[in-house]
Amino acid sequence: MYYSGSILENPNTMSELSNCYNIPNAEQVEQFLESREDFKTLLIEAHEKIIQCFDLTSSSTSTPLALEVITDPEIDNWKQLVVFIPTKKTPEEVARQLEHLEETWWLDADNTDGEIAIHVKFG
Repeated sequence: MYYSGSILENPNTMSELSNCYNIPNAEQVEQFLESREDFKTLLIEAHEKIIQCFDLTSSSTSTPLALEVITDPEIDNWKQLVVFIPTKKTPEEVARQLEHLEETWWLDADNTDGEIAIHVKFG
């Protein structure tokens, strides 16, 4: 694993995720993650990888990565946890960065059966 120290000593709390993500509805995210403890570690690792692949730092973006649970009203009980990456970059540049993220990490690390997704939010 890529982490050492306190960030993974207690991955059962939302505080680690709150340090990495803007979580508008923390209660909903916490409920989603209740029975998925391994997802928390994956999300902490995802934060680092996304920051690297998208050349983000806390000073270079005023909007942090966001973590939200989305639902589909047409499918009963369907939920997905989405990491939103804010960007003002061109779609072409973002496509290259997403491809790099997938090829170098996400395709091997994603063990969530589609329950977690990474999306870009342009603006």
